[in-house]
Amino acid sequence: MSKTRIYIVEDETLIAMEISDRLMHLGYEVCGKAARGEQALEEIPLVRPDIVLMDICLAGELNGIDTAAKLRQPLDVPVVFLSAFSDDALLKEALGTEPFGYLVKPFEERELHATLQAALYRHRMERQRIHSRKLENQLQIAGSISHEFNNLLQVIMGHLTLARTALQSDDRHIAGN
Repeated sequence: MSKTRIYIVEDETLIAMEISDRLMHLGYEVCGKAARGEQALEEIPLVRPDIVLMDICLAGELNGIDTAAKLRQPLDVPVVFLSAFSDDALLKEALGTEPFGYLVKPFEERELHATLQAALYRHRMERQRIHSRKLENQLQIAGSISHEFNNLLQVIMGHLTLARTALQSDDRHIAGN
């Protein structure tokens, strides 16, 4: 089984290196790092990580919340926020992007591991649910098509039965004369 691929978005180089070391120690693969949201938005579609660890305060124009919001729809990649801040206003804004986790720095390695595992599990379950809904919809469509086709066949079979009866009646009428 291949390692889970994680992309780190952290503007402080030393912290990014420490997170990277912790992740590799836990058996994950770090497939990229960025200090700016703009850089992350360019690289993440190319490296296709399984999950993104995102600091909220970043260098550049975009903060982590804005970056996560731009990642969510087109790429369907789960984001776990890492931040030294946890005030209510920031948490409320971050929750608007539907993150798969939120860790407050400093955090323990086991917290990081547990948060990542829970986020990956939740993402996998969401994908399975979406897939199941698609299959259900396809089955309903197939059932509707089958029902309509069967209705048409019944009409055709009814007309064939009437035609056969009429032909048999004509044959008897001609034979009787």
